[in-house]
Amino acid sequence: MRQFPKPPNAKSFFIGDQLGGSGWVVQLPDGQEEKFYVNLPADILGMRVDVHVHFADAPAEFRDVPMSVVCDRYIQSLSEIVGNASRTFGKKR
Repeated sequence: MRQFPKPPNAKSFFIGDQLGGSGWVVQLPDGQEEKFYVNLPADILGMRVDVHVHFADAPAEFRDVPMSVVCDRYIQSLSEIVGNASRTFGKKR
């Protein structure tokens, strides 16, 4: 992480927190700590970092399935519902 510029008062670097983000933990003047998020390059020193975010209390069928996949399935289902509704209740000419 030495190759990345640190923000002032940075204490440590984190990768893949509960939100899936990465960045620096920075100490504020009042002593509190706050996260300073950064975008990691796709390739760091020959290593690839993948962060997957999951719903905490997902039903069994979605447990350990990345949130992006669950959201894609949800959008697909909604599209099918709207398509079926349009065909059923749409204007007939």
